[in-house]
Amino acid sequence: MRVLLTTLLTIGFITGMGCAQAQTATAKQATTKPAADTTAKATTAPAPAKQLSVVAKVGDKEIKATEVERVIVGNQQAAAQRGKVIDMLVAQELIRQYLASHKVECTADELKAKKADLEQIAKKADLTVEQVMLMKHMTDQDLRDQVAIEKLVKQQVDAKVADFIKNNPAAFDGTKVKASHILIKIEPTAPTADQQAAKAKLEAILADIKAGKIKFDEAAKKFSDCPSKEKGGDLGEFTYGQMVAPFSKAAFNTPIGQTTGVIQTRFGYHVVLVTARTDGKEKPEAEAAKEAARGILTDLLQTEIFAQGANGVKVEVYEKNQDMPMMMPQGMPGGE
Repeated sequence: MRVLLTTLLTIGFITGMGCAQAQTATAKQATTKPAADTTAKATTAPAPAKQLSVVAKVGDKEIKATEVERVIVGNQQAAAQRGKVIDMLVAQELIRQYLASHKVECTADELKAKKADLEQIAKKADLTVEQVMLMKHMTDQDLRDQVAIEKLVKQQVDAKVADFIKNNPAAFDGTKVKASHILIKIEPTAPTADQQAAKAKLEAILADIKAGKIKFDEAAKKFSDCPSKEKGGDLGEFTYGQMVAPFSKAAFNTPIGQTTGVIQTRFGYHVVLVTARTDGKEKPEAEAAKEAARGILTDLLQTEIFAQGANGVKVEVYEKNQDMPMMMPQGMPGGE
């Protein structure tokens, strides 16, 4: 799911985080497509009596029920997946805090220019900027977010494409790695306590594997949350682009016969055992390589942003997610 940063450029979206996909907002309202989540529901902490209007907290930022209502008003699908809206708002706040910590912001002139662009869109529909923003459930802060995210992507993605292609030839020449993995599934917007517990569980499993107390395939069958557990975690062969970027980065940089440390992706926490490698000889077209590199770097950036929830920015959720289970999309690791 290399979609969150992209979708946030439109602000007004619903995500099914973990093994899930986010859908871009339409011109008049956000819509969702059943995606799914077989992840265990995150635990919730009771909100203090005086904070009953607060549904979640990210760092010092409180996310209030009124913010949830702003997103779901007039959108029956969103209303039916209120917990996913809360996930989205947690994700949005994690991005805002990342932007702030990296001093990426929208200036007054940039906001003015963004509104000018929106005005052109509004005129074509015979609407005012205010009417368009109302239909999209957008605020000035949402527009500032769009500008800041665009700047972040230019800095952390676009500016690094050439170097990534140069330094990672195996990501583009058809090289294949054969590997097995163990997955402890957890949503990237889950409470910090749940994130840390999931990571600690996998660290303990890895320690037992290294100590010879259990074999990797046995541990996968016993503990992994991925369907590949039935084959001892075996994922078969894959190219760099066939897996989410943090997973591929770890697998392609690990020698044959060795395991990675615990790595985080949007599906949760993994340990990867590399069992074989076949070097590629393909020569990809320049534009295709650039597009692939951009996708990989975006995925890595997104993972770094959400890693804040387990590494320094405390996330708490006070409202229990009672959404109905949704269908898991295709794609590995984590989905089929």
